[in-house]
Amino acid sequence: MHTPVNGSIIALEDVPYPVFSQKMMVEGIAVIPSNGNIHFPVKGTVILIAATKHSIGIRAENGVEILVHVELEAVSLNGEGFNSVVIAGDQVSVG
Repeated sequence: MHTPVNGSIIALEDVPYPVFSQKMMVEGIAVIPSNGNIHFPVKGTVILIAATKHSIGIRAENGVEILVHVELEAVSLNGEGFNSVVIAGDQVSVG
């Protein structure tokens, strides 16, 4: 698996949002991005894109499901500033 964004990796426990820092939703890492592009970390199938486009679910070829979540306050932006180039069901490659 590859990091979906360039930047500095921080522990999930250090994210200032309890849903993530307390691991209520997922295990993982967080990245403070150095640019605005998000890429697919694995080859697989898109299984979910949030209506606000701030998160995407991917099922890797080995069956592992991955959530890429962008921005902590993204829901309040109602999709503004986000651009998705895939839809649920699309096959994707790393990068």
